[in-house]
Amino acid sequence: MNTSHSTPRPVVLRAVNKGFFVDGRLQLAALAGDVLMGCIELYNYDPIHRRAEVGIVVDKAFRRQGYATAMLCALDRLGADSLHLHQLYCDIVSTHAVSLRLFERCGYLRAGCMQEWVIVGDRYCDVLRLQKILKP
Repeated sequence: MNTSHSTPRPVVLRAVNKGFFVDGRLQLAALAGDVLMGCIELYNYDPIHRRAEVGIVVDKAFRRQGYATAMLCALDRLGADSLHLHQLYCDIVSTHAVSLRLFERCGYLRAGCMQEWVIVGDRYCDVLRLQKILKP
């Protein structure tokens, strides 16, 4: 199992819904060859400010192999080159260290903290907002 994350794995993203400009949401299937190994999504699209929120899910069998990094890199290119977005952002529960490392490794910066924003188990947890300004 490759855990170095130094070289993103080859990933193809394929749209599975009508599209970004139709319903403000773009859902993409992430394929490694012919195998579906995850999904990545843009939602909360703001056409005036040209930004969207990112969500990502990777099947357990494909985790810690660089696929999530490759998915985010591909989404950055799509967002900047084809969708003409200025920025992407995400909200992550502060206790989810794996997700925080992934997004920070991909160039997202911490932009704020919503204190005691969600309940996880029996306690309130902070949610961190991360954002990335895309380069054209």
